[in-house]
Amino acid sequence: MGLKNNYHTHTFRCNHCEGTEEQMIRAAIKAGMTELGFSDHMPWPTIDGETQRIRMSPNDIQDYVDTLVHLREKYKDQIAIYIGFEAEYFPKRADWLWEVKNTYPIDYYILGHHYHEYEARGRYFAYYDDHKNRCKHYYDSCEQALRSGLFTYFAHPDIYMANVKITKEEIDVAHKLCKLCRELDIPMEYNLAGCKFKLKTPDCYPRDEFWKIVAEEKVKVVIGGDYHDPYRILDDPFYENAYNFLSSLGVEILEKINIKK
Repeated sequence: MGLKNNYHTHTFRCNHCEGTEEQMIRAAIKAGMTELGFSDHMPWPTIDGETQRIRMSPNDIQDYVDTLVHLREKYKDQIAIYIGFEAEYFPKRADWLWEVKNTYPIDYYILGHHYHEYEARGRYFAYYDDHKNRCKHYYDSCEQALRSGLFTYFAHPDIYMANVKITKEEIDVAHKLCKLCRELDIPMEYNLAGCKFKLKTPDCYPRDEFWKIVAEEKVKVVIGGDYHDPYRILDDPFYENAYNFLSSLGVEILEKINIKK
Protein backbone atom coordinates (compact mmCIF):
# COMPACT_ATOMS: atom_id res chain seq x y z
CA MET A 1 0.00 0.00 0.00
CA GLY A 2 1.53 3.29 -1.07
CA LEU A 3 0.85 6.76 -2.44
CA LYS A 4 -1.08 6.79 -5.70
CA ASN A 5 0.42 10.17 -6.59
CA ASN A 6 2.84 12.58 -4.95
CA TYR A 7 3.29 16.31 -5.49
CA HIS A 8 5.98 17.02 -2.88
CA THR A 9 9.29 15.86 -4.36
CA HIS A 10 12.69 17.50 -4.04
CA THR A 11 15.85 17.40 -6.14
CA PHE A 12 19.58 17.43 -5.42
CA ARG A 13 19.59 21.17 -6.05
CA CYS A 14 18.24 21.85 -2.55
CA ASN A 15 21.53 20.56 -1.06
CA HIS A 16 19.88 17.98 1.19
CA CYS A 17 18.51 15.46 -1.29
CA GLU A 18 19.85 12.28 -2.91
CA GLY A 19 19.20 11.02 -6.39
CA THR A 20 18.45 12.56 -9.76
CA GLU A 21 15.07 13.60 -11.11
CA GLU A 22 15.10 10.59 -13.43
CA GLN A 23 15.73 8.23 -10.54
CA MET A 24 12.77 9.78 -8.72
CA ILE A 25 10.56 9.33 -11.76
CA ARG A 26 11.59 5.73 -12.33
CA ALA A 27 10.94 4.96 -8.67
CA ALA A 28 7.50 6.54 -8.90
CA ILE A 29 6.64 4.49 -11.98
CA LYS A 30 7.82 1.31 -10.26
CA ALA A 31 5.73 2.22 -7.22
CA GLY A 32 2.64 2.47 -9.44
CA MET A 33 2.12 6.23 -9.32
CA THR A 34 0.33 7.93 -12.18
CA GLU A 35 1.33 11.52 -11.31
CA LEU A 36 4.53 12.93 -9.81
CA GLY A 37 5.00 16.58 -8.98
CA PHE A 38 8.38 18.13 -8.30
CA SER A 39 8.28 20.99 -5.79
CA ASP A 40 11.85 21.80 -4.84
CA HIS A 41 12.48 24.63 -2.38
CA MET A 42 11.88 28.04 -3.92
CA PRO A 43 15.09 29.93 -4.71
CA TRP A 44 15.09 33.50 -3.45
CA PRO A 45 17.19 36.50 -4.39
CA THR A 46 19.38 36.65 -1.28
CA ILE A 47 18.93 39.36 1.33
CA ASP A 48 21.11 40.13 4.35
CA GLY A 49 20.96 37.47 7.04
CA GLU A 50 19.92 34.59 4.77
CA THR A 51 21.95 31.44 4.20
CA GLN A 52 20.08 29.82 1.29
CA ARG A 53 21.38 26.53 2.69
CA ILE A 54 18.26 24.50 1.86
CA ARG A 55 17.55 25.72 -1.65
CA MET A 56 18.92 26.14 -5.13
CA SER A 57 20.21 29.43 -6.52
CA PRO A 58 17.95 31.46 -8.79
CA ASN A 59 20.55 30.71 -11.46
CA ASP A 60 19.52 27.03 -11.28
CA ILE A 61 15.86 27.55 -12.15
CA GLN A 62 16.34 27.22 -15.90
CA ASP A 63 18.19 23.90 -15.58
CA TYR A 64 15.60 22.60 -13.10
CA VAL A 65 12.79 23.41 -15.50
CA ASP A 66 14.61 22.23 -18.64
CA THR A 67 15.48 18.89 -17.02
CA LEU A 68 11.89 18.24 -15.96
CA VAL A 69 10.41 19.34 -19.30
CA HIS A 70 12.71 16.85 -21.03
CA LEU A 71 11.85 14.02 -18.62
CA ARG A 72 8.15 14.81 -18.77
CA GLU A 73 8.25 14.20 -22.51
CA LYS A 74 10.46 11.11 -22.18
CA TYR A 75 8.12 9.40 -19.70
CA LYS A 76 4.79 10.83 -20.89
CA ASP A 77 3.38 7.41 -21.72
CA GLN A 78 4.12 6.10 -18.22
CA ILE A 79 3.49 8.95 -15.79
CA ALA A 80 2.37 12.60 -15.70
CA ILE A 81 5.08 14.97 -14.46
CA TYR A 82 4.35 18.39 -12.97
CA ILE A 83 6.81 21.19 -12.26
CA GLY A 84 6.45 23.31 -9.15
CA PHE A 85 8.09 24.81 -6.10
CA GLU A 86 7.58 24.63 -2.36
CA ALA A 87 7.72 28.22 -1.16
CA GLU A 88 7.40 30.37 1.90
CA TYR A 89 5.44 33.59 1.54
CA PHE A 90 7.53 36.66 2.20
CA PRO A 91 5.25 39.64 1.43
CA LYS A 92 8.11 41.92 0.40
CA ARG A 93 9.18 39.33 -2.19
CA ALA A 94 5.78 38.13 -3.39
CA ASP A 95 6.46 39.74 -6.77
CA TRP A 96 9.32 37.26 -7.22
CA LEU A 97 6.91 34.33 -6.91
CA TRP A 98 4.69 35.80 -9.63
CA GLU A 99 7.70 36.60 -11.80
CA VAL A 100 9.01 33.02 -11.67
CA LYS A 101 5.55 31.58 -12.31
CA ASN A 102 5.00 33.86 -15.31
CA THR A 103 8.51 33.37 -16.76
CA TYR A 104 8.82 29.59 -16.58
CA PRO A 105 6.36 26.72 -17.22
CA ILE A 106 5.53 26.32 -13.52
CA ASP A 107 2.43 24.23 -12.87
CA TYR A 108 1.92 24.93 -9.19
CA TYR A 109 3.28 26.19 -5.88
CA ILE A 110 2.77 24.56 -2.50
CA LEU A 111 2.98 26.64 0.65
CA GLY A 112 5.74 25.27 2.88
CA HIS A 113 5.95 28.10 5.37
CA HIS A 114 9.16 27.23 7.20
CA TYR A 115 10.38 30.76 7.90
CA HIS A 116 8.91 34.11 8.88
CA GLU A 117 10.06 37.11 6.81
CA TYR A 118 13.47 35.65 5.90
CA GLU A 119 15.47 32.43 6.13
CA ALA A 120 17.39 32.17 9.40
CA ARG A 121 17.51 29.67 12.25
CA GLY A 122 15.60 31.84 14.70
CA ARG A 123 12.88 32.50 12.13
CA TYR A 124 12.16 28.80 11.54
CA PHE A 125 8.68 28.15 12.92
CA ALA A 126 9.62 24.77 14.40
CA TYR A 127 12.25 26.53 16.57
CA TYR A 128 10.95 30.10 16.61
CA ASP A 129 12.84 32.58 18.79
CA ASP A 130 9.89 34.90 19.36
CA HIS A 131 7.82 32.55 21.54
CA LYS A 132 5.31 35.22 22.46
CA ASN A 133 4.35 35.97 18.84
CA ARG A 134 4.99 32.59 17.18
CA CYS A 135 1.34 31.65 16.69
CA LYS A 136 0.27 35.14 15.62
CA HIS A 137 3.13 35.50 13.14
CA TYR A 138 2.45 32.06 11.70
CA TYR A 139 -1.26 32.57 11.22
CA ASP A 140 -1.00 36.11 9.87
CA SER A 141 1.65 35.25 7.29
CA CYS A 142 -0.11 32.02 6.26
CA GLU A 143 -3.35 33.92 5.79
CA GLN A 144 -1.61 36.37 3.45
CA ALA A 145 -0.08 33.47 1.56
CA LEU A 146 -3.26 31.46 1.17
CA ARG A 147 -5.26 34.51 0.07
CA SER A 148 -2.63 35.46 -2.52
CA GLY A 149 -3.94 33.00 -5.11
CA LEU A 150 -0.49 31.51 -5.60
CA PHE A 151 -0.73 28.21 -3.74
CA THR A 152 -2.36 24.92 -4.69
CA TYR A 153 -2.07 23.33 -1.26
CA PHE A 154 -0.66 23.89 2.22
CA ALA A 155 2.28 21.65 3.17
CA HIS A 156 2.90 20.59 6.80
CA PRO A 157 0.51 23.25 8.17
CA ASP A 158 1.18 22.08 11.74
CA ILE A 159 4.89 22.98 11.66
CA TYR A 160 4.20 25.75 14.18
CA MET A 161 3.16 23.06 16.70
CA ALA A 162 6.52 21.30 16.49
CA ASN A 163 8.63 21.13 19.63
CA VAL A 164 6.15 22.98 21.86
CA LYS A 165 3.64 22.09 24.52
CA ILE A 166 0.30 22.55 22.80
CA THR A 167 -1.89 25.14 24.50
CA LYS A 168 -5.21 26.81 23.75
CA GLU A 169 -3.38 29.31 21.53
CA GLU A 170 -2.08 26.59 19.21
CA ILE A 171 -5.51 24.96 19.12
CA ASP A 172 -7.21 28.25 18.27
CA VAL A 173 -4.78 28.86 15.40
CA ALA A 174 -5.43 25.35 14.07
CA HIS A 175 -9.16 26.07 13.92
CA LYS A 176 -8.55 29.41 12.18
CA LEU A 177 -6.21 27.85 9.61
CA CYS A 178 -8.69 25.09 8.90
CA LYS A 179 -11.59 27.49 8.47
CA LEU A 180 -9.47 29.56 6.09
CA CYS A 181 -8.49 26.55 3.99
CA ARG A 182 -12.08 25.36 3.86
CA GLU A 183 -13.21 28.84 2.76
CA LEU A 184 -10.59 28.96 0.00
CA ASP A 185 -10.88 25.25 -0.90
CA ILE A 186 -7.16 24.70 -0.34
CA PRO A 187 -6.16 21.21 0.84
CA MET A 188 -3.76 20.65 3.74
CA GLU A 189 -0.88 18.21 3.50
CA TYR A 190 -0.20 15.44 6.00
CA ASN A 191 3.59 15.28 5.70
CA LEU A 192 5.25 11.86 5.67
CA ALA A 193 8.77 13.27 6.09
CA GLY A 194 7.63 14.63 9.43
CA CYS A 195 6.70 11.08 10.45
CA LYS A 196 10.34 10.15 9.87
CA PHE A 197 11.55 13.05 12.03
CA LYS A 198 9.17 12.02 14.82
CA LEU A 199 11.18 8.85 15.36
CA LYS A 200 13.93 11.02 16.88
CA THR A 201 11.88 14.03 17.96
CA PRO A 202 8.42 12.88 19.13
CA ASP A 203 7.05 16.43 19.26
CA CYS A 204 7.77 17.04 15.58
CA TYR A 205 4.90 17.40 13.12
CA PRO A 206 2.50 15.88 12.22
CA ARG A 207 0.74 16.48 15.54
CA ASP A 208 -2.35 14.34 16.12
CA GLU A 209 -4.12 17.20 17.88
CA PHE A 210 -3.95 19.30 14.70
CA TRP A 211 -5.31 16.58 12.42
CA LYS A 212 -8.25 15.88 14.69
CA ILE A 213 -9.19 19.53 14.21
CA VAL A 214 -8.73 19.17 10.43
CA ALA A 215 -11.27 16.34 10.55
CA GLU A 216 -13.63 18.34 12.73
CA GLU A 217 -13.45 21.34 10.38
CA LYS A 218 -13.87 19.11 7.30
CA VAL A 219 -10.78 20.25 5.40
CA LYS A 220 -9.56 18.23 2.43
CA VAL A 221 -6.21 16.51 2.89
CA VAL A 222 -3.33 15.49 0.62
CA ILE A 223 -0.80 12.97 1.89
CA GLY A 224 2.58 14.29 0.80
CA GLY A 225 5.73 12.21 0.66
CA ASP A 226 8.09 15.20 0.85
CA TYR A 227 10.56 12.86 -0.83
CA HIS A 228 14.29 13.63 -0.74
CA ASP A 229 15.45 10.33 -2.21
CA PRO A 230 14.04 7.68 -4.59
CA TYR A 231 14.22 4.88 -2.01
CA ARG A 232 11.33 6.17 0.09
CA ILE A 233 9.24 6.55 -3.06
CA LEU A 234 9.66 2.84 -3.60
CA ASP A 235 8.97 1.90 0.00
CA ASP A 236 7.54 4.52 2.34
CA PRO A 237 7.12 2.94 5.78
CA PHE A 238 4.89 5.76 7.03
CA TYR A 239 2.16 5.92 4.39
CA GLU A 240 -0.08 3.11 5.56
CA ASN A 241 -0.24 4.31 9.17
CA ALA A 242 -0.90 7.87 7.99
CA TYR A 243 -3.70 6.74 5.68
CA ASN A 244 -5.30 4.58 8.35
CA PHE A 245 -5.08 7.35 10.96
CA LEU A 246 -6.66 9.97 8.70
CA SER A 247 -9.32 7.51 7.56
CA SER A 248 -10.18 6.73 11.16
CA LEU A 249 -10.87 10.44 11.66
CA GLY A 250 -13.18 10.55 8.63
CA VAL A 251 -10.90 12.92 6.70
CA GLU A 252 -11.46 13.36 2.95
CA ILE A 253 -8.14 12.23 1.42
CA LEU A 254 -7.41 13.45 -2.12
CA GLU A 255 -5.51 11.10 -4.42
CA LYS A 256 -5.03 13.87 -7.00
CA ILE A 257 -4.76 17.62 -6.69
CA ASN A 258 -6.43 20.11 -8.98
CA ILE A 259 -3.58 21.97 -10.66
CA LYS A 260 -4.78 25.34 -11.92
CA LYS A 261 -2.14 26.94 -14.13
